[in-house]
Amino acid sequence: MIKNRWNDRPRQFYEFGAYQSRGAVIDVWATNSTLSEKKVVIELEFYDLQSPNWKWKQEYPVTLAPNQATEPEKLQRFDIPYAPEREPAKPESADADPPVTPTHSVVAHARIRDAETGVVLSSYTDWPQPVRFSK
Repeated sequence: MIKNRWNDRPRQFYEFGAYQSRGAVIDVWATNSTLSEKKVVIELEFYDLQSPNWKWKQEYPVTLAPNQATEPEKLQRFDIPYAPEREPAKPESADADPPVTPTHSVVAHARIRDAETGVVLSSYTDWPQPVRFSK
């Protein structure tokens, strides 16, 4: 067991959680803390640390309501994409466990840009958790 701090989870937790998960979903939220509607463009990019030539990108315009968060149901909720060559094998039978997801090495990056000026208002990057255990 590898720990850096007394409250760290053991390496096995991350190996099982990240590498053995049956699917990974991402929810996109956005918050507008101003008092007027804001037209923005949400940019999503995904990169795979194990497939460096693969990249997935999507952009879509959104109008954020004033002074509130906008839930994934109104923005985006989807399975995390991955490189086609990493497609998991199909289950051998209907009773078999679903395949392990190949998304354990996918980096997600999101940007919110002002639709009129193109200025980046916000950005976020989510690396595989934890990065130090990515193979």
